[in-house]
Amino acid sequence: MEKLSGKLNRDSVETLWERKDSLFKTEEADLSQVTSVDSAGAAFLVLWAKNTPSGKLAVTNMPEDAVKLMHLFRTEPLFEFRTGNQEPDDAPEREPQEQKPA
Repeated sequence: MEKLSGKLNRDSVETLWERKDSLFKTEEADLSQVTSVDSAGAAFLVLWAKNTPSGKLAVTNMPEDAVKLMHLFRTEPLFEFRTGNQEPDDAPEREPQEQKPA
């Protein structure tokens, strides 16, 4: 999983673009440390999602402004939105573990 931090904007996208070959191979991004996302950052996330092997990017803790942009641009199908350490929606459910008395 790739962890990003700070602002995801025109300036930071320029730096991330230099790493795109390795980033686009990663299908999971943790944005819990990202403080804001502008249209350039949203466009970068869309390109990242489209260029992953599966064509989808699992994003943990996407900032609310970015979620709104993705909704506005109608790009939600490219993303799997997660919070915290949540498993993907299509992950098989785990059987409950039997708890032993202490």
